[in-house]
Amino acid sequence: MDDRTGLTWIVFGAAVLTGALIILFTAKTGSKSVSFAAGTTISGILFFVLTVIFTLKPASPEREPIPAKFYLNNAPAIEVRPSGPLIAVLDASYWLYRTNPAAFQSERDLLLDLVTLEICNFLFSGFVDWQAVRFTVENSFGTLRFPPNIRAQATDSTVIEKQTVQAQLSKTENLFFGAPIAGGNRVLLPPEARVEVGRRLVVVGTPFCEVRFSPSGVVEALESGGPATPTSKQPPTEAQVPVHSAPVPEGATVGYPGGFTTDLPDHDEWIRRLINGKVTTYGVQVVAETRFSALRAEHFLMNDRKSFCRNLVAQARDWFANQRVH
Repeated sequence: MDDRTGLTWIVFGAAVLTGALIILFTAKTGSKSVSFAAGTTISGILFFVLTVIFTLKPASPEREPIPAKFYLNNAPAIEVRPSGPLIAVLDASYWLYRTNPAAFQSERDLLLDLVTLEICNFLFSGFVDWQAVRFTVENSFGTLRFPPNIRAQATDSTVIEKQTVQAQLSKTENLFFGAPIAGGNRVLLPPEARVEVGRRLVVVGTPFCEVRFSPSGVVEALESGGPATPTSKQPPTEAQVPVHSAPVPEGATVGYPGGFTTDLPDHDEWIRRLINGKVTTYGVQVVAETRFSALRAEHFLMNDRKSFCRNLVAQARDWFANQRVH
């Protein structure tokens, strides 16, 4: 069956109701057919209403909590580990530090807003392409994931460009509204799919189902430690240092399109603070809510799109559980 089945029942109910009304208005006054037509009309109305209610009854949404960890460094900066700081998050940290350093004073707002940026990073990580071929190898050390084989042709997909999502993020009140989104330049989703970004909400939707990612609102300090890395006396490697424009001289005043103006330290000094800074671990819960279309519940593509939405949630859980290392 497909979604035409539900529409067929609605049309059938409407036809029954119409036939009953025709009998009612064409019957002669005082004849037995009037009573019959009235009863039929009432039954037709009841049948039509019940048909619409049960046909359009939405399925219960699926809610899945996804735990995430972030490391706040008093450089100030945000890190994602265990193997080392994730450059994408450091880029966002440095952007925020250069534009609105006061934002680091509210850990809760900082981390709740960061979830939105992290979901955007996840979408363009290369592991969301809905028909990419993926290879994984399980061993005693864990799961080894190979980069997915992304298709060059996208004739059967909706292409979501990173610049479109970046533009949506820039129009929100998210603290990271202008921070760069990591990953590739596009993501391939099912036909007619869409991505919507709010301050603390990212929606990936299709006509059949949609997944709504948002933080639960709870931020918990888990532990406080010492230096960010065990090799704090060693200078950062080239791979660890974010790539930016030329360092800003100490004491210089810099203006940005975001409207912020701040006195900035040398970029190298910020890196030194990052390496030697004190780190506090925070736990944030991300909620993935999957909603399903009622009218298309019996569509022949529903199971396929439902699998896409559920796989998207599973990929997001894996993304956060493995410290964004795929």
